[in-house]
Amino acid sequence: MTNSIFKQIWRFFWVILIQTFVLEHIEVFSFINPSIYVYFLLLLPREWSKLIHLLIGFITGYVLDSLGDSAGLHTSSSVFLTFLAPIWLNSLNQREKGNEVGAHGPDQLALGPFLLYSFPLIWAHQIFLYSIEYFEMGKLFSILYYGTINFFFTGVLVFIARYFPTGFRKDNSR
Repeated sequence: MTNSIFKQIWRFFWVILIQTFVLEHIEVFSFINPSIYVYFLLLLPREWSKLIHLLIGFITGYVLDSLGDSAGLHTSSSVFLTFLAPIWLNSLNQREKGNEVGAHGPDQLALGPFLLYSFPLIWAHQIFLYSIEYFEMGKLFSILYYGTINFFFTGVLVFIARYFPTGFRKDNSR
């Protein structure tokens, strides 16, 4: 358990540094801004309580909002993601009876189940983030457009962060 906590603290600091000092300064077409902090939130251990997940989501978003002056956008979308992630993981487990997708937690998932777990959550996070940023039903097309484009870039970034450092190992243990 202690090793898991230190691993999460290490990931937290890395994603905050990368998000704040690198990704927040990348502006491709003035609206593409990938969110690597989603990677940290997706890999929170399954055995931790939902309250701890929500608290970590709040802290992560609050730190990013404080450093980036984004007025609660990241806080609300991080809490939304940490609320949705356990529900989605349980839903996937009910569909795969006998072969739990995240039996040992999201950190232990192989490539296919990890993509099935993470990509819908990343898309939901991005749509929620842009919904709050635009906060107008007349901008529904813009919300879907920008959210989907940022989902693509964030998804690629999460995929690289998950599999690039260790490669595609068969056991996927970390």
